[in-house]
Amino acid sequence: MDLTLPTGYRPYDPNPQTATGIQAVTIDQAGTGYQALVTAVANRLLQREHASHTRGVICLDLYHSPDMDVFLAEFRAAWETAHGPATWIDTRTALNESAELARELQEFLTEDPVFGRVCDRDLTLFFDTGRWQTLVETVQAALWSADGGPLFITGPGALLSPLRLYSDVALYSAVPRETIFFASEAGIGCNLGDDQDRGRWPRYKRSFYIDWPVQDRHFFAALPACDFLIDMHDAAKSGLCGSSTFFGRSGLRR
Repeated sequence: MDLTLPTGYRPYDPNPQTATGIQAVTIDQAGTGYQALVTAVANRLLQREHASHTRGVICLDLYHSPDMDVFLAEFRAAWETAHGPATWIDTRTALNESAELARELQEFLTEDPVFGRVCDRDLTLFFDTGRWQTLVETVQAALWSADGGPLFITGPGALLSPLRLYSDVALYSAVPRETIFFASEAGIGCNLGDDQDRGRWPRYKRSFYIDWPVQDRHFFAALPACDFLIDMHDAAKSGLCGSSTFFGRSGLRR
């Protein structure tokens, strides 16, 4: 996604550094970009025991953004090139119908053309109860499947309960709001769970009052359980840092 930035724009720092005293995966050890990410995840998985089920489970939660599918496709290709086939289950199969979700969200968007109410619900708001149960049952069946390779649970909400309980390695792929905003201004992307492009202002209004606060709340709740935090501001490069690097910072730049 190549967007023209406004004059005087100060770029988001894609590689903030804070010493933690914990050894990280180096470029010499793992390569760069997706290669580094795949190597780090594979190494961490080898260190974990998963006696409660027969396969290793990686939960990859993502902040909804226009480049999310690009990131997932590149990550999957890098993993399967290095380690062979795996099973992939996407949480978005459990999202609510777009029209039903719009009705649920109307109380926060209100009828006002500008102002709304900040959503105080959690990320489960976006999922259909029946579809979520089917998703969980699919995951539970896959845990004991005879298929080779690990099980990847990917998508927004991959670290919601009970999915996070199955995780041997947990990752969160974050993206700054400014990246989503610039894409929206360029007419790129839809809101989480929406199957249509509603236009720049409706898209931004829903992001501001609903998508961002709900996802931020989930992000901070899930982060303590994460092994890695992935910077997805540029899906073609995908920086990687250990969760301890994030915890060592005094604040989060969004």
